[in-house]
Amino acid sequence: MRILNSVRRLFARPASRLSGWKPLVEQLEDRSLLSTYVIGKTLPSLELRGGDRNVPAWEGYLLQTSFARSMEFHFSGATKSSLNDIAFAKVLEDRDWNGTFETTVAAGRPFGDDLALWMRPGFTRPGARSLRVEVDLVAKPAGKELGLTYNRLDIRGSARFPQFAWYFGPRTSVVHRIAQPKEMADLSVWLAGPAKVNQGDKIVYTVTAKNAGPDAAIGIYGKMAIPKGLEFDAAGSSRTVQLQGDIVLWKPGSLKSGEASTGTISFMTTAKTPELVSGSMAVSSGTTDPNPANNQSPTVFTTVVAQQQKGTIDVAVKSIGTADVAVKNQKNVNLFTYEVRASGRDTLLTGTQFVASQGNLNNAQNYNWWVDTDFDNKVDTIIEKGVPAMNGTVRFDKPVGGGFVIPVDKSVRFEVHTDIAPSLVPGQEMLQLAFDTKASDYIQAEDVNTGGPLVGIKTDGQGSGDITVVTTPSITYMLKSNGSLYVQKDTVPVRSHQLLAGATGDEVLRLTFHAEYEAADVTKIHLSPEGGSAQSVDRFELYLEGALTPFATATVGGTGSDDVPPGTFTANMQSQQLLIPKGQDVKVLVKPRLKSDVDGAVIGKAVKLFLSEDPVIDAATGRGAVHARGLSSSNNYAGNDGDAMDEGEVFIGTSTPAANVRIVGIGHTVVFSKTVGIVNANPDPNGTPVPVGVSAIGLLKHIVAANVNSKNGLNKQAYDGFIYNVNATNVSIATDSFAIYNKANSTVKAYGTVLNTDGTPVTTLTVTGSFLVLFDHLLDSSVNTVIDQGTDATFVVEANILNPKVTNQASTLQVSLQNFNDSSYGAFGAQGSHVKLKDRDNSPATSRDQFWIEYADSVVKSTSYQS
Repeated sequence: MRILNSVRRLFARPASRLSGWKPLVEQLEDRSLLSTYVIGKTLPSLELRGGDRNVPAWEGYLLQTSFARSMEFHFSGATKSSLNDIAFAKVLEDRDWNGTFETTVAAGRPFGDDLALWMRPGFTRPGARSLRVEVDLVAKPAGKELGLTYNRLDIRGSARFPQFAWYFGPRTSVVHRIAQPKEMADLSVWLAGPAKVNQGDKIVYTVTAKNAGPDAAIGIYGKMAIPKGLEFDAAGSSRTVQLQGDIVLWKPGSLKSGEASTGTISFMTTAKTPELVSGSMAVSSGTTDPNPANNQSPTVFTTVVAQQQKGTIDVAVKSIGTADVAVKNQKNVNLFTYEVRASGRDTLLTGTQFVASQGNLNNAQNYNWWVDTDFDNKVDTIIEKGVPAMNGTVRFDKPVGGGFVIPVDKSVRFEVHTDIAPSLVPGQEMLQLAFDTKASDYIQAEDVNTGGPLVGIKTDGQGSGDITVVTTPSITYMLKSNGSLYVQKDTVPVRSHQLLAGATGDEVLRLTFHAEYEAADVTKIHLSPEGGSAQSVDRFELYLEGALTPFATATVGGTGSDDVPPGTFTANMQSQQLLIPKGQDVKVLVKPRLKSDVDGAVIGKAVKLFLSEDPVIDAATGRGAVHARGLSSSNNYAGNDGDAMDEGEVFIGTSTPAANVRIVGIGHTVVFSKTVGIVNANPDPNGTPVPVGVSAIGLLKHIVAANVNSKNGLNKQAYDGFIYNVNATNVSIATDSFAIYNKANSTVKAYGTVLNTDGTPVTTLTVTGSFLVLFDHLLDSSVNTVIDQGTDATFVVEANILNPKVTNQASTLQVSLQNFNDSSYGAFGAQGSHVKLKDRDNSPATSRDQFWIEYADSVVKSTSYQS
């Protein structure tokens, strides 16, 4: 009864699924021992082709009333079918009984005339299944039909029940028709062309066809419509390409499976060609192509640029001088300068070639090609470096980036630089560079847009071509082993100074250094004192003109054992501490730093320097006033050999190659105290009316510098005499009324003597016009004329004005101090110095008379009275 109930449940499903099967249930009700039922079902026939997959070949129902460990279906080929046409078979189960077979329960391949599909597991309990057998065909079936016929079902399960199956319905569910296979090819096509061309140039397409199908593609032909505005170019196209009306045909023949073929189709652009051209190619063959989607190439777009003027360049060699001198090892010497201007089109300058028009290229090395990249007329970038001379030429043909673009209507500056070699070719110690005009390609350039070369060079009006060159001789370098150095006394005069002990004095010597042919690195300077000693000087400090701090110091200790005059001070300098640029003057100021009286300075001692004219320079012995080396050549300079030629020498005291001349400075005097200023201290402004009666008519303040000369007390300035110039035009003054006093104490006065300008006494009771007033032996008077260091004092000249306006003419009255600021005035007197003072401390032994005051102004005037 359980079996019958299962069958009833199966056939209780919708009639649409099991139509016509109800009579079977009635038959099964009387068969209580049946355990397995197989019910075949009819399927619709299909037309198949080789390689088809998942083809339904049998479908039915399986009812099982007991346990079954496994089941094995066996099928044979139906009617004219052959199992050899089946590549693979599988049994699918429709679990939901909704017509969807998706669960594989068995699979296998035919073996001989039998297709066995083993289901494992089978049934774990009684039930029913909806099953379908699907097969995959081989690529090329031999038969014309395909069908499966049910043979039997082998069951392995419990021994309690008979292990056999009852079959109902058709044993062959369906017989499919197999269509005879056709030859199949899969053609694809690609078309390639330029993205941009110039009008008048060709557009050349490359077409490629490939057969990816299983069979040969027979009789292939491609079609391409002529793009608008183009003309077919048969000569530039493949032999397999021909024109047919407005269509270009390509006939590459046949292609086996996996083969490809390529052809070329060429067109000429014309004035009618539009700015944008598009082209495409379609291919076909006599063989069936199941994939026609790739028989049409993608469209290729080409931009056509309107015809432009052909590019040209003009090259102009620039004059950079006629002659110069370079030295061995000198770096970055500019040999040749030229400008390139592009017209019509942007142009790429790719190469240049040079020869030596004088001298030998081997006198230099590392030829470098420079360019001005920012168009400021100064080269800034090397585009090819380290090029050697080969076979008598220097050729630049591997610039960075392949060349330098000359923008249209722009001029670009180029230069050729080099390093002078460490050794020179004997007898050819010079170098002048020139274009190698004997070479047909000494300048190489190409059109930036087309890449085409510029053809032909026209040089100085000769020849023709896209490149025009105008030459001029470049600079000629005379090559030397090293440069020369000239040392002279500076043209700016140095005045005689009072050098205050314990302080740094003003310059006592000015020198001019001049380097020829290369920068000179000064390494040693010997400063020698006249008389063999400058015992009051601690050191000499060397300053560059305008500098506030010294760059070097010369000391006696720095001289060491050098073979130089006695007492020499030596400045030893490190590399480039004093560098004299090529062709330039450098001024050096020598200032003394003096000892104090405590440290050994001697009052009144002279300081006077010289540079020896000794022509010998010997690094080993230290001989020679100045030692130097060439910065570029790295060679030490020799002494002056006196042959009137500059051959790497140091010249002393001359600006031209000649014998050395001793450089001698002016003499200076050591002082322990010093007046540093004399100024008008009269409160009355200029133009004040001439006073009447006893009046202060001249007030001058004397300022004394601080000092550290403390031995026997700090030194001070003690004034012993003045001679004042007085201009009393149209003014009458009592001759015996002139007096002087310290403004700090007007009650103590000393009276003076009136002198004519020639020094003779005035004998009249009144005086007018121009005259002198002498105040002498002031230190013996009661007037305080001693000024301590670091202080000042104002001295007042007084007189009795009898008549401020003698006539109706203009009146002028003014007192001044003259003839006082130079040692050349000599002794105190009307015709000599107008001042007399002592530089003194508390010991008469260290006091010294002075008859001049170092001061910039030669005349100091008090107030000018006018009426």
